[in-house]
Amino acid sequence: MIFSSTGCGKQFDIFGTLFAIYLNILDKGKEEKTLKIIFDGYKNFTCVDENGYVRHIPNYNDFDENTMWEKSLCEKGTYQNGGYWAFFTGYYIYALSKIDKEESRKLFENFINHILKKGIKVHHMNGKIQKQVNLVDVFMEQVFHYPGK
Repeated sequence: MIFSSTGCGKQFDIFGTLFAIYLNILDKGKEEKTLKIIFDGYKNFTCVDENGYVRHIPNYNDFDENTMWEKSLCEKGTYQNGGYWAFFTGYYIYALSKIDKEESRKLFENFINHILKKGIKVHHMNGKIQKQVNLVDVFMEQVFHYPGK
């Protein structure tokens, strides 16, 4: 697993790790160990929830009982301090497919079924907490710096 930093906030970074797997930049031994962590994080819901939303860091690696990150501006379990995000789901599915194609397919199906049921407006979530936005507007704003509606 890759760390999020070398100083403050040095914790396991699922997003960075998934991206490194996608870019194929880990040596074979590190990738095998990392894929096992990703697989276990899927099976035990420590890195990804049942709908395919991904957490920044595994839930067993929280800084303490009050915060996920060592420093955060928002309440634990919300936004980037413990929320689960859809924008890294594809990378999680890809990484999982490298170790277990069937489980990867199940995660993909769960995610698609959730989108079909809830729509594509779920920005991030954590259990019953959901922040809903128009993801097309978010995409336009973040990628093209277009203010949306």
